[in-house]
Amino acid sequence: MEALLKTLKSALAFIEVFDGRGWFMRALKSSSDKSALESFHHAITAHCTDMSLSLQVAADEHLILNEVVERISWLQTLQRKMLETQSQTGKVVVDASRKVEDSDLMTKLETIAAQQAAQEELLQRLLGQVPDVQGGDSTQDLAAA
Repeated sequence: MEALLKTLKSALAFIEVFDGRGWFMRALKSSSDKSALESFHHAITAHCTDMSLSLQVAADEHLILNEVVERISWLQTLQRKMLETQSQTGKVVVDASRKVEDSDLMTKLETIAAQQAAQEELLQRLLGQVPDVQGGDSTQDLAAA
């Protein structure tokens, strides 16, 4: 931005000098004025190109950040649902222990343990399927978050 400001200040100074000239001096210096104006044109065009590229990079980074935030939110929701399921499973075990004989209780506990193991395996598979945004291991990145 400082380079653009310097170029614009130089252009303004040139225009003020050019504006103060009479028609005869303008005619005499037309060749040098033409090259000065072309130089300003090229410099301003280069600055505009640089700013356009910078804006595109910033927009891309913003999109990536939004995607990461959405994925983290999705994983938090999934984790919350898993915790709710585990809590409900614990309640079922307590209720079942009061109502069922020992052999039935063991069967239900084994079933619940198997279901919980399946849910944990599903969560691990889902975590493995989340695409990596920055090129690292998605499971490690998410565990660190």
